[in-house]
Amino acid sequence: MRYELYKDSEIPWIGEIPSSWKLIPNKVLFKKRQIKVGEAYKNYQLLSLTTGGIKEKSIEDSRGKVPASYSGYQEVRPHDMVLCLFDLDVSAVFSGISKYNGMITSAYDVAECNELYIDEDYVDYWFQYVFSNRYYKMYSKNVRYTISFDAFGALKTPVPSIEEQKKIAHYLDWQVSKINSLIDTRKQQVRLLREQREIRISRIVKRGLDETRPLKDSGIDYIGKVPDHWQILLNGRLFEENSRKFEGDELVLSLSQKDGLLPYENMKERSLHTASYDNWKLVLPNDLVLNRFKAHLGVFFASKYRGIVTFHYGVFVPKRDANSKYYEALYHTTEYRTVYAGRSNGMTVGLQNLSNQNFYDVYTIYPPKEEQDAIVKEIEKVEQQTKEAIDAINDYIDILHELRSRIIAEAVTGHIDVREIEVPDFEHIDEDIEIENDEELDESEEQED
Repeated sequence: MRYELYKDSEIPWIGEIPSSWKLIPNKVLFKKRQIKVGEAYKNYQLLSLTTGGIKEKSIEDSRGKVPASYSGYQEVRPHDMVLCLFDLDVSAVFSGISKYNGMITSAYDVAECNELYIDEDYVDYWFQYVFSNRYYKMYSKNVRYTISFDAFGALKTPVPSIEEQKKIAHYLDWQVSKINSLIDTRKQQVRLLREQREIRISRIVKRGLDETRPLKDSGIDYIGKVPDHWQILLNGRLFEENSRKFEGDELVLSLSQKDGLLPYENMKERSLHTASYDNWKLVLPNDLVLNRFKAHLGVFFASKYRGIVTFHYGVFVPKRDANSKYYEALYHTTEYRTVYAGRSNGMTVGLQNLSNQNFYDVYTIYPPKEEQDAIVKEIEKVEQQTKEAIDAINDYIDILHELRSRIIAEAVTGHIDVREIEVPDFEHIDEDIEIENDEELDESEEQED
């Protein structure tokens, strides 16, 4: 499956390429086009460059950064290549071929593919290979690891004939679809494990560990029946906010919806922090910390640390003997997220604020402290077992990703000859990309023209 003759590509990270292939500068393969949509932006479909390609997005979607106006966005047409030529060291995406008419942030470069030289499906795979090891990073010139479109245009791409490109792309569609099917199966297993974990935890925080214990009606719809010796209290009788002052240096903490309350330095995604910590609050272990604007998502977390959090968070201290980790789990259940969504003020998702009084007016469950502790230990056991199972699946998914990348690399560099391979009929399958992996560009990063 090798070509008969090879030649030096003059590109160090490629090595040899088939002797029949050409090396063509990107400026010949792509023509940059930037047409601002202006005040006509309402007539355009909003697009987003994501790890799953270019996707349509609703202007009403408040996830990610929302600009004051879309008038500075640029037009995108079907078959255009969209390129992210900055942050080449950390960006989650590099390129994508559009299937849509629409608009996208002007921080990206939009280019037309020269159909005389390049097949869009082939070049889409080529740039997946380029990005897989961030090969273009070595050509960047500044701390943002950015290359200009002119610098991009000077770089060369190995180009087979159009017919051969189409055969390579078709072969890769087949191989990649097979691998994506395996990946999606494993991802579904992960989702099922997470669902089972949530079902188990939801049951034990509301029913306890003793399945034989008699139940009583709580009188509260979202609570339902509970063990007959548990109490039902208003949150206001169980927690009170405490805005403690602090002196001297303290550990800076931040809330992550996924990972909980962590030291800021341990956060996977960091936002810019203020230079002043005036009005911040001191948090102690076993405090319950709330992001007021994400109560509907269950962003309540028990603190394991002493540290400080922004004054935008609510810091609640138990007034009774209580394990805040139990209440973290309880408030993550679907029933309580729904209740807190209804009690939050504001019409726009992401800007709904749960006030102290509305939090205090919610009824909650109060098991004996020793049962809370036992439930927390069981939750930790369930979470650890689930984590181990998910980690094993994710390790296998990583292997499949590596295999997919290797197959793409070998085909688009000519290290394997696929021209004579007969590709059977197959179902085209894209990898199921989770929403949180989408690349949402911060509008503050848009570059000047």
